[in-house]
Amino acid sequence: MRPVKKHIHIYTYMPLTLRYIGLIGAGMLAIGLFLLHVRPAGQAEGPERLLLVALYHLDAVAWLHSGILVLIATPIIGLFTAMIAAIFDADWRLLGICVLLFLLLWITVLVR
Repeated sequence: MRPVKKHIHIYTYMPLTLRYIGLIGAGMLAIGLFLLHVRPAGQAEGPERLLLVALYHLDAVAWLHSGILVLIATPIIGLFTAMIAAIFDADWRLLGICVLLFLLLWITVLVR
């Protein structure tokens, strides 16, 4: 009898990662929109104010910016999740494709 190979199942973890991070980003946008209606915008003390400090002080613009940042980072995190799942599944072809996409992504980010 052959031993059963335990798989990570990329088709389970990648959609869950994308779904939950998308929900987190949408929730941050919703909090930002709620704060925008409750408080007037533009309460930041200056450009030197840190994003985490502004989030702690419930600055509406900071919450909106963070939500957009999380939504922009969602495909990158999904690609990273696919790379990790491909390593655990020993799917080297998928890993090669993911590494190529990751390199292309960083080349487009770094080259202006």
